[in-house]
Amino acid sequence: MRIAARDRSDPFEINVIPLIDVMLTLLMFFVVTATFEQKALMKVALPQASPLPAKERDEALTVLIEPPALNGAGWTVVSAGPAITITEDTRPFLLHLRFLQEWLIAQTAAAGGASAGPHVVAAGVINGNTTPTVRSVMNGLQVQSTTGGTTEATQLTLSFGGYTAPLDTGGPQYLVKALPWPKGPIKNLSVAFGGFRTDGFLLMVSKGGAELDTGDLDTLQLMVEVSQYA
Repeated sequence: MRIAARDRSDPFEINVIPLIDVMLTLLMFFVVTATFEQKALMKVALPQASPLPAKERDEALTVLIEPPALNGAGWTVVSAGPAITITEDTRPFLLHLRFLQEWLIAQTAAAGGASAGPHVVAAGVINGNTTPTVRSVMNGLQVQSTTGGTTEATQLTLSFGGYTAPLDTGGPQYLVKALPWPKGPIKNLSVAFGGFRTDGFLLMVSKGGAELDTGDLDTLQLMVEVSQYA
């Protein structure tokens, strides 16, 4: 048998049409099934250049004040600081009265003894009723009696060893500081000073604008400090 010889002049071609069909099919599949998600970006606030000059540093203004206990007259400005302009951007900060009181007490020894400046004569955490506290107190400070007083507050009479009612003029005089410290959940407590009497000084304690009942008094504690000055 004779086999006809192949004509080598015929060009060799690759049919790419099926390949194109497959690629288009895959492309359509990925387009339909793919999900596009935009991730959240964190915004960064970059500093902006400003032609305005930077603010000057805050400076402390010191004023030396001499209390009445040291000069026998009144509050005196011994050394005034420089003049300043108070605006919304520069406001002074003043020391709390408590710091001044503690400073006065600290000056007692340097000013010439107890008659020159305030000194603590009674202090402690005491019960709101007449039961003596198991805590250590200074100079026997205790609630002597409790009365209804008014419908707005309960009147507590406190006293300590050596207490004498202060005079209307001159000295000695007392500084009384008191804070409520309940042992239980008593809300809206307030303490106000009620005045001096011959048997002690008065504290008016109220709960939400009303007097305290017996249970509240059994739960109530008071943190009290009494200072004396000439």
